[in-house]
Amino acid sequence: MRDNPPREKWQPVIIISAKGELQDLKKGYELEADHYITKPWRMEDILQGIRKMLALNRQRKAVPQKAQETS
Repeated sequence: MRDNPPREKWQPVIIISAKGELQDLKKGYELEADHYITKPWRMEDILQGIRKMLALNRQRKAVPQKAQETS
């Protein structure tokens, strides 16, 4: 997904994994995940992750395109 992202919109990636060690989370974020949830999870954990991605998307839209390209 990160190799060929759509130009017009951001697609957040949430990893849900049974692997919850620090090195697992680090690897997920190194692979450019936007959020990492470990099992066992509750539905509220998933919904909270989605809400975080929606909030980030609103923030990204509020930043002018030039600023996003330079960051």
